[in-house]
Parts: sequence; C-alpha cells; structure tokens
Amino acid sequence: MFEVRIHDKEIKQLEKALAAFPRALPKVMSRAINKTAEQARSKITRTLRDETGVKLKEVRKRVLIRRATYSNWFALIKLPIRGIYAYSLGAKQTKKGVSWATGRGGRVLDRHAFIATMPSSHVGVFRRRAATGSEGPPFVGRLPIYELDAWSGTDVWELTQEALAVASRETEERMAKNIAYQVELILKRRAG
Repeated sequence: MFEVRIHDKEIKQLEKALAAFPRALPKVMSRAINKTAEQARSKITRTLRDETGVKLKEVRKRVLIRRATYSNWFALIKLPIRGIYAYSLGAKQTKKGVSWATGRGGRVLDRHAFIATMPSSHVGVFRRRAATGSEGPPFVGRLPIYELDAWSGTDVWELTQEALAVASRETEERMAKNIAYQVELILKRRAG
C-alpha cells in the first residue's frame, strides 16, 4: 500500500489561488486525485500484464478503484490477491495436452491436463488427481479433478507489491501536476 499526502501548507496555497471561486477547491482536489488514481492503476495493470502474460483487459477487471468525491478526498486502488488460472493465459488443447502462455513470451505444456466446461459454465484447465501409492484399499470410481493455477495467490501478491512500488515512485509527482492542471483549467474557464 502507498499513500500520497498533501500538506496543509499546500492546501492553504490552493485556497488562496482559488479564493475568487467558491467551491472550486473540492472540485480541483477530487478530480486531481481521481486522475492520479487512474494513472497509478494504469501503471499497475501494465506491470502485472507484463509479468504474468494475462491480457490487459482481464487485469483491468481485477484492479478496481474507489473514486474520490467532493467531500471525501480519498481514492482507493484494490488489487488482486487470488491466483491466476491457466485458462486466462490463452490455454490451448493440443494432442499432447494443454499449453498456456507464460509472462515472458514462452509457453508451458502440461501433458495430463485438459480443458473442460463445468456445469456452472466456468471454463478452465483441469487435471485429475494422481492415485496415491499402493497403501490402503484400491480407489473405487474416478479420481477428483482440480483446476490448474498458472500463478498462485502468493506469486500474484509478490508481483502486486512490485507493481505498487513502481507506481508509488511516480504518483506524488503526478499528483502535483494534476492539481496544477485542474487549477489552471478552472482559472481559464472562469476568465474566458
């Protein structure tokens, strides 16, 4: 998690600059915060896409924003923690098994996997559990199946922390630019 704070001194300067325009400060701040959050989200999603190989559209669905309002100058970016299933990485059924993309441009092949659609209409890459040794009575019936993760929840957590670090370096500078731009916009509209 990272935070960008604006000091009281800076808020006072903004209030002075916008003294002729009542109710302009909440508009400036909420718009600047939301723009900065969108830019941080973009940086995070691109970093995660580059590392995992998941399509940008799919990553964007997982990285959510709670936007700032005029009365609440706070934006929250929610990041994924759960694993990424192999099917979301362009899985293809072949004669040899199922292959899916890795984050760095290669492909992985699992010879014992298969693509199936569950009764809930969820499509995924699955594998049947292996029989365990010769101990105990023989297993009757079919062994259970499980869905394959390409990236575990722990892997995604580590990548998310890296993405946050990359985004946090640029965010403070972007926030100052976005505030200046919003102030300039208000002054131009009111003058013109």
